[in-house]
Amino acid sequence: MRFGVSSQWILSVENAFGTLTILDNPPYFADGLAWRAFEKLLDEQGFRTFYSAKERRKLRL
Repeated sequence: MRFGVSSQWILSVENAFGTLTILDNPPYFADGLAWRAFEKLLDEQGFRTFYSAKERRKLRL
């Protein structure tokens, strides 16, 4: 997602419950860099990082 009218990008992820996680520190200068940050986060923490504890219990993660 582009941040306003600037050329910077932020990373936002919406989970199955509609909860939005926004990672905007630092803003990314290209969509590919935001995508790599997303992939790195998945590799390091898994998709559970995008769910709250309550949501994980509902999904039994």
